[in-house]
Amino acid sequence: MVRIPWRSAILIDANPGAEVTVVQAYTRFMVVFFIFVGLGCLVKPLTDAPGGGLLLWPEAGRTFGIFLINWVHTVLHLGLAVYALLAFKSTSASRGFARAVFWICAALVLIGLLTPDGVWLVPSNWDADLGQPPRSATPSWYGFIPANPPDDALNALVGLSGFVFGFMPIGLRPWGYWRTARATA
Repeated sequence: MVRIPWRSAILIDANPGAEVTVVQAYTRFMVVFFIFVGLGCLVKPLTDAPGGGLLLWPEAGRTFGIFLINWVHTVLHLGLAVYALLAFKSTSASRGFARAVFWICAALVLIGLLTPDGVWLVPSNWDADLGQPPRSATPSWYGFIPANPPDDALNALVGLSGFVFGFMPIGLRPWGYWRTARATA
């Protein structure tokens, strides 16, 4: 068994004789992608969220003034990053991750197309239903799955990538297959 420092585990395999497949490389990329997207939703200077401070929690806003975000969005992306981190070690787990990305993104695109304003997981007036005064004077996006056309477009692209690498044979090819020399007749 080869011992590899944790920092380089994303870039190289712990088993030097094994080939990394395209879907494993995709999963490794998605670890970084979902961490950046999840943490990008938390950093207030990247958003138009109200209030002061550096971190966005639990207020909602838009990243880069375009993509609707809230704590559900952040938790979902960071959870997918953890899932990808656990899945990139084997081809079958990486395919499962890519397929999960496809189905999650397909559901989010469907939600976005059917309900252009997003979906509430809990009623927006849940404070009043519980007989408590509202927690803030401004409306909160607590329990809200944000969806708008830019979110739908990005979710569709990410879902398409999950479909290509999770369901199609290209995901099973070894990483770097395009660099091998062609056999001559």
